[in-house]
This record gives sequence, structure tokens and C-alpha cells, in this order.
Amino acid sequence: FPVLLFAALSSTGVLAKEVNLAVTLSKLDAVRTAEKRGDELYVSVTEYNSSASPVNYRIPEYPLHWLSKGPKEITDVLLWANTFKEGEGASVIFSLIEQDTPPWDLDDLIGTIKLKVRNEKGKLKREWVIPHQAGHQVIPENQDSFVLKGNNVEYYMVLKLEEKKDKADFI
Repeated sequence: FPVLLFAALSSTGVLAKEVNLAVTLSKLDAVRTAEKRGDELYVSVTEYNSSASPVNYRIPEYPLHWLSKGPKEITDVLLWANTFKEGEGASVIFSLIEQDTPPWDLDDLIGTIKLKVRNEKGKLKREWVIPHQAGHQVIPENQDSFVLKGNNVEYYMVLKLEEKKDKADFI
């Protein structure tokens, strides 16, 4: 009887462990800017979730942006958070964009980082990829710093992926 009860609880998801994840932008430094006076920056976040429709948003929200040559306010910014049940996962694309003035000048993509995550039996499986570099460069699991390069532009970005015990920890 105990084995049947355990099997019933497992199949209904009662014992399945959810994984709560958050990605924060810990640091963003300009190595070489596109504009002499500095760049206006934002991060575009696109999530392709295995159990929901795709979502796209930008941080900070339009019309706001960060100044690359301003004070170092770009630290510990929550970029993305989600909770995954057993077997669920997502691909999340973080794109650093240099904002320009439409319609005369379109925004410029500086670089992109892709995160693939999956909850496999309550354990987090993750992979960081820089998709636009030769051979879709896979980043070692313990690395969280990235160099993003565009047309004569270069930025150093640190993203921190954390597993949280509770959804309330996302705030």
C-alpha cells in the first residue's frame, strides 16, 4: 500500500520539486562604446517556455535606458525569473541593445547570450550559449561573465543565475 500511495503522489506531481530561477545583471561595463559621448543601453529579454507562449520585454522599460558613461547604476538588476515544474524548461535570450532615435536611426544589437534551462527531477540543468559567435560558443557552467561585441563596440557583462527557495525571493 505505501508503494502505491508514493506512486500516486509522484504521478500527480505532489512530490515533484519546482525549481525557482532568477537571472540578475550583476555588472555591465563599457570596454568600447559606439558613440563618443557614450551609449544609451537596454536589455531585451525573450523567453521561449516549454509550457507557455513566448514573452518579450525590455529592461529598463521604454523610453528609459542606461547611460554607459554615467554612474554605475547598472548592478543587481533582476532581468528574468520563472518557476519550472518537473520536465519544464525554457530558452531565454538576453540581448544588449544600443538605443538610437527612430525613425532615422535604428537600435543596434551589441550582443546576445542565450540561457537554456530545464527542471529534470528537481535538478536544474543549464547551458549558457553565445549564439552569434562562431560555432555557437557554449560557455562553461561555472562562468557567468561574458564579452559582447558588435560593430566596433565591446561590453563586459556579468549575469548571475540563482536558484531560489521561494518565489518571494525574486523581488
